[in-house]
Amino acid sequence: MEFADALAAFATASVEFRDLCEKVACEIFRVGVFRDRSLSESRKGFRLKLHEKDPDAPLSPFYFNLRSDNPKPGPLTLEIIPAISALFYGMACMRQLKFDHVAGIPRAGNPFASTLSRLDRNPMSLLTLGKTEEGGSRQIGAIESGKFEEGDTVLLIDDLITQADSKLEAIKSLETAGLRVTDVLVFLDREQGGARALRAAGYNLHAVFTITELLDLYLEERLLSDSIHGEIKAYLAR
Repeated sequence: MEFADALAAFATASVEFRDLCEKVACEIFRVGVFRDRSLSESRKGFRLKLHEKDPDAPLSPFYFNLRSDNPKPGPLTLEIIPAISALFYGMACMRQLKFDHVAGIPRAGNPFASTLSRLDRNPMSLLTLGKTEEGGSRQIGAIESGKFEEGDTVLLIDDLITQADSKLEAIKSLETAGLRVTDVLVFLDREQGGARALRAAGYNLHAVFTITELLDLYLEERLLSDSIHGEIKAYLAR
């Protein structure tokens, strides 16, 4: 609660808020959130959700695993999840986002949305979306829990965005239920078309970091080598 209050105060002091963002970013690197292609199974790169639509797309030379151990294995600790959620809270305050409910995009976004919903003095209403996985394909389903009224506004939360497929699926599920979505909040924008696709569909993306900002920070902090930094930048420029 005190952490959230402090972040709200950063609404007029973006420098201090950015310092906090950078501290969290360095900490998630240290616990193993970032992996380069040498740590992939093939050592050639990682397959992403975009490969479901385009199997021949180049493998990604990097991967961010912003998950804890539930429901899939991930390196995030129980201390880091609230820290990232508090950054979301701070960004929502600074951007003056208006919403009645928060919802995580299943399943990576759920822990952040759940924690975020409890940060304010008056707990925010949490909605939970379903998700099915079959034959290598994943589909976001209808609302599984949470109370709402038709016309209410939902702030969508997720770990990152590459393209916008899962975000648009989640938005469709919420709008089908009579809800409104104007904003999507993520920790990382991989800058591979997601923000552009959301904007074209009439929605706003808010990211704590772009991948360019994060890579440059890691290079500056000597967490990333020049060669890996350059390889990823070349991949993103394609």
